[in-house]
This record gives sequence, C-alpha cells and structure tokens, in this order.
Amino acid sequence: MNTIKVSVIVPVYNAEKFVRRMLDSLLAQTMVDFEVIMVDDGSNDGSSVICDDYAVKDTRFKVIHQQNAGVAMARKAGIDVARGEYSIHADADDWVEPTMLNELYHKAINAVADMVICDYYDTSVNGVDCYHRQRLTSDKPLDVLYDITQGRCFGGLWHKLIRTNLYKKYNARFFAGINYSEDVLILAQILKHEEVKVAYLDKAYYHYIKNEDSITHYVSQKTYNGLKMYLQKIKEILPSDNGRFDAFKRTLPIAVFQMGFMNYLISDEEARKEYLRIRAIIWENSKSLRWKLGYLMIDLNMMTFAHKLIKF
Repeated sequence: MNTIKVSVIVPVYNAEKFVRRMLDSLLAQTMVDFEVIMVDDGSNDGSSVICDDYAVKDTRFKVIHQQNAGVAMARKAGIDVARGEYSIHADADDWVEPTMLNELYHKAINAVADMVICDYYDTSVNGVDCYHRQRLTSDKPLDVLYDITQGRCFGGLWHKLIRTNLYKKYNARFFAGINYSEDVLILAQILKHEEVKVAYLDKAYYHYIKNEDSITHYVSQKTYNGLKMYLQKIKEILPSDNGRFDAFKRTLPIAVFQMGFMNYLISDEEARKEYLRIRAIIWENSKSLRWKLGYLMIDLNMMTFAHKLIKF
C-alpha cells in the first residue's frame, strides 16, 4: 500500500549556494509521509554532492543524476518516478514553510480536490516578504485556467498541490526545449478538463526568491527559441471555451517580439518586419507612453531610438 502522501520534485542545476536552504526547509516539514525527488540536471558545481548527502541523511530524499536537459525535462524525470498520492514542485533557490505539505494535503483530502492552490510570498534576496494572494474568480477548472492567463492566479507549479495520477490520466507532458512557462503548459493540459476539482487555501507557504541568474532574468537565444515553442504549444492546448481564450492567444506574439527585440536576439530588420505584422495587436495592448513612442520610432525605421525606449 502506498503510504507516501506527497512527492516533492526539486530540479537542481548549479545551485550549490542555496539548495541546502530548500532541502532543509523540506526536512523540517511537519508531515512525515512524503518523499523529495531531487533531479540533478547535469550540475557542474557542488550541487550533485549536496543532493547525495541529503539522500544519505534521510531515506525520504532520493536523487536522480542526469545530463543537462533543462528544467522541463528535470521536472518530467521527477514526476515519472513520483510515488506520492499528490505532488508539488519546488525550485532549488526558494524555500518553504514547515507546515506546507501537511496543510495542503489535508485541504486536498477534506475538499476531495484534485488540485489545491494557495497563496505565496515573493521574497527579495534580502529576505523581505511580499504576500501574493491568488484572485480566483471561481473554483471551476476552466475559470482557474482563464484566471492564470489573465494574471489573477500565478502560473507556477510550486504553490499548487496536484493529484499525481492526473499527469498520466490527461497525458500532461513537459516538452523538451520549453523551459519558459513550462508550468503553464502543464496546468493548461490539466485544467482544461471540466471534471478536475480545484480547491483554494488562502494561506502562503512558499517563498519565491527572484534570482537574477535564473532563466526568467537571463535571456539567451535558447530562451527565445523556447518562448516561440511555448507560444505554439499553448495555442494548441488552450480550449476554445466559446472563444474566451481567443484574446489571450492573439496577444502571445507580443511577448516573443519584445523578448527578441529588447535582447537583440533578432536583427533590426527582422524585428521591424515582425512588428509590422502584429502592429495592430501591439498598439491595442500598449499602455506605456514611453513604449508607444518606441513603437512610433519603429514605424519611422529609427531603430536606435526604439531600443532606447522599448525596455524594462
């Protein structure tokens, strides 16, 4: 009989500076019947040794060593071997409160839920917490998915406890090469099914730390290509739902254009061509006066000035 209540998937890549903090916070959990699956994604620092040490220290901690394949494939490797009734993902550079697993699990059991969503902390590197409440309009899965696309609910996997068998039941897949918003793709594949039962717990346990070295802050050609792949996949996965997701799908090319343009990942000639293709969508959704001036510079083919204006 399976006595593991929760599997925690922890992708680890060159995280020797902070992975102990995450693993120690999992060691401190008030729940007993859980497992931690550390997926060492080809680290070339001391992360591998640290993971091995924790696996020796506590038999609930297991480690998978693999060649570097990106965070999506690391998450997949963890889910493929997860034995918990429920599972949750945790990133190596963050940390969690000691009651997280216990309280999320009991909420799931009491609500007979397939997914439990909770609030989270956006924590600065100096340890200052900012509480983020999830503004769900309802607990219906399609409404939750829509809330994610509208920014009312964060699209991360680390503040969502999910019944593990849903991955197989709905063939919810991580895709090789898509390491940007890979969590949103999983959530879309699960939440588009109307029978999924969602519960919300208005407490925060997860401390999400903005790491300047993470993929969301370091943009490379690989990241850009991954975003383009994500764009195609999310358009394929999102349901019609009487056209409710159409506006979101229509605006997706804006993010690809902005990433490529601001990070000089495409030539100015390519950028202007792409801008002109989606110009109407960009202007419909642009609220910043400075960015509007930047777009006007692209209209005038004054790309140097455009780069100075279109930036975060």
